[in-house]
Amino acid sequence: MLIFCLKKIDMVRFIWILCLYWSAFPPVFSQIEAVTLGILSVHPKVEEEQRWQPLAAYLTRSLPGKKVQILVLGYDEMEAKLHHHELDFVLTNPGHYIQLRQSNALSGVLATLEESVDNKPMDALGGVIFTLKQRDDINQLSDLKAKRVAFTNKSSLGGYQAQAYQLMQAGIDMADDVQLRQIGMPHEAVITQVLEQKADVGFVRAGVLEILAKTGKLDLAQLKIINPQNLSSFPYLLSTQLYPQWPFVAMPQVNEELARLVTAQLLLIDHEGLITQAGGYHGFTIPADYSSVEELLRTLRLPPFDTAPLFTLQDIVQRYQYQMVILGLASAMIIFLGLLLLLKNRQLLLAKNQAKEGESKLATILDNLGAYVYIKDTHYRYLFANQLTCHFFGVSMPEIIGQVDRAFFDSETAEQINSNDRRVIENGERLEAIESNTLEKTGETRSYLSIKLPLRDSRGRIYGLCGISTDITERKKMEEELQRSNADLEQFAYAISHDMRQPLRMVASYLSLIERALTTQFDDETRQFFAFATEGAKRMDQMILSLLEFSRVGRKTDPMTTVASRAVLDEALAFLAPEITLQKAVVKVFGEWPALIASPDELSRLFQNLIGNAIKYHAEDKTPEVTIVATTTPAWWRVEVRDQGIGIDPEQFDRLFKVFSRLQARSRFEGTGVGLALCRKIVEHHGGRIGVESAGEDQGSCFWIEIPCA
Repeated sequence: MLIFCLKKIDMVRFIWILCLYWSAFPPVFSQIEAVTLGILSVHPKVEEEQRWQPLAAYLTRSLPGKKVQILVLGYDEMEAKLHHHELDFVLTNPGHYIQLRQSNALSGVLATLEESVDNKPMDALGGVIFTLKQRDDINQLSDLKAKRVAFTNKSSLGGYQAQAYQLMQAGIDMADDVQLRQIGMPHEAVITQVLEQKADVGFVRAGVLEILAKTGKLDLAQLKIINPQNLSSFPYLLSTQLYPQWPFVAMPQVNEELARLVTAQLLLIDHEGLITQAGGYHGFTIPADYSSVEELLRTLRLPPFDTAPLFTLQDIVQRYQYQMVILGLASAMIIFLGLLLLLKNRQLLLAKNQAKEGESKLATILDNLGAYVYIKDTHYRYLFANQLTCHFFGVSMPEIIGQVDRAFFDSETAEQINSNDRRVIENGERLEAIESNTLEKTGETRSYLSIKLPLRDSRGRIYGLCGISTDITERKKMEEELQRSNADLEQFAYAISHDMRQPLRMVASYLSLIERALTTQFDDETRQFFAFATEGAKRMDQMILSLLEFSRVGRKTDPMTTVASRAVLDEALAFLAPEITLQKAVVKVFGEWPALIASPDELSRLFQNLIGNAIKYHAEDKTPEVTIVATTTPAWWRVEVRDQGIGIDPEQFDRLFKVFSRLQARSRFEGTGVGLALCRKIVEHHGGRIGVESAGEDQGSCFWIEIPCA
């Protein structure tokens, strides 16, 4: 048995089990004793009983003289059973455990449940906030105000408490700001309320939606997740922070030896055995830390922390007598400090003088700064200008104070500057813009990078703006020259690649003709030589085609226009349909697919390359599985293409997006090494970013892109 333990569990768990066995050897019983395990119902009771009955049978076999029976109970039923001491052990959610601990004087958690996702342990849980996909008025937490919210029970951590805590952090009061509708268990009832539009929003435990979708009871495309949390370590849809999984608890009447023996048997459960497979979980592990759950309940003022203790004046005196003495001394000290206030006036005058010195030093710094620094009031009149600005205007500081831009610039330039100033004053936001200024006195036009920010008083009111402008005229000229040079190089690469194909095809054709004409005279080695030459010509042609396609990005493709991103994805999947069918690949699509400003054919090619690679680079004995997830922030639209393929060594990330850079041998995977470089160029042409994440070889990978929202 001990050797088996060493093979199946880690050293920490093994030591825990060993201690339990040393302290509690199973005694010999003369008769069968019933042991009752109460389990909180999440799904319909019939399903829960089928899930947990193998555990009861396993414990019965493992505990001599004991017969373990399970009772699947709702919250009210469990409270009634506990009140009459009819339960020996309980498996419930963490929030309910904290409540039981307060009312039943429990000693602690025996073990923590580990759920199983893709045969991997998951020791955390959370909550999901969802609504119907077509509800355009509900997109973020603040939109839940005045909405009807369906949930199971306030004792459910994943079904209510986690979401309520998240909303409180966002400034939403569950009692006053939303309309609560308690439905009761199971979680499916909450989903039904939302689907039938009897509720606007639903709270369920993370994982419930995926389980129902997997069994065909729910179409996830009907729903929209509010406040999605993209955690790579958590496989389910999530709207809240994570909390520890369900605790397994012994009630006070259970003797210590039985509790230890049950704990040992729970930790010995085979993670890949029939018990866990039938129950759909990974097993049990050593107790988790439930302090985060207690903090949540205290913050929300939920049971058992929903009532404040009563204090009398006598209690306050007895409990805080030392503090009251300190308070009296502090009061005396305050009076004494008041007498010192007059002395502080002299220090205040000294501080004012120091402030003036600081202002003088600041003015010196600004005057020697290689940028134009100025301050304007809310009517865009100059209040300050450093020496460089005065020199630029050709006037002194007193001549600038009180003037507006029309006194120094032509009307078009002045209006451009004032338009940017208005945005800063009216919106109260920092602004960075390139301004082209034509000086009225000289007529010279130059370009400046201007950073402008609002100035606020102690009460937060805007009283002006500060601007810092840097001359970038020469830099812009260099950038324009560089753009022209790059355009010439791209045109040159396109022309060279196009012209090279004709002689290359001629070489391949004549090699084929020579081979056909002299095939009877060739020996095996000569035929192999001709095969190498022909194959090399074909590969060269493929590389030239890839180079042509690379050079066309931004020049020979569709212009930027408003496109439906999901329609472009569907088009790419249609192109890939033969390969998907051939490889028997599974492609799943989730998330938000908004309208974008993009080149349709470039975006389609981008999706084809990323999804095609995810299908292509997989082990021969595995079916490709590709998950495409799109999320939206105010500034960016992000798409992740995840696979379970051969993975990538993180040390090779820098090579991935370079032209003709290959990580895999051509004998294993065909390709030119241009695909990902093309993806990078397309994304950059759209002003976006591209990257990759992978834990290493055989660990799968995730390629992501971010494109500015329309």
